[in-house]
Amino acid sequence: MILWGSTSTSLAFFLASFQVHEKSIMMALSPLSLIVADSPMFISWFSLVAVWTLWPLLQVDRLQVAYVTCTAIFVSLLFLYGRPVDAVARNIAGSETQMIRDLFNGSISLSV
Repeated sequence: MILWGSTSTSLAFFLASFQVHEKSIMMALSPLSLIVADSPMFISWFSLVAVWTLWPLLQVDRLQVAYVTCTAIFVSLLFLYGRPVDAVARNIAGSETQMIRDLFNGSISLSV
């Protein structure tokens, strides 16, 4: 609950502050990325939207190719994570299935 509360507080700061800077969304994304196990798809899509808001800064530094590449990798991980793990690993025992789920969760957490 504390992490959800700090996320909502930082989002309120981002939306209602006097001078909003694009990098301020990262303050909201940092506590949210710690609770990726609670609702991974919401947090993943929120991460995509947050990075999209950084586009003007990335254009100034000429980082468009890096942005598109990292976003493509992140979306491909989302696609792999969105598939049912049981369909991917049909013949794997329960403990190994949990290991695959942990691996997918970890890869999404690292890419965030």
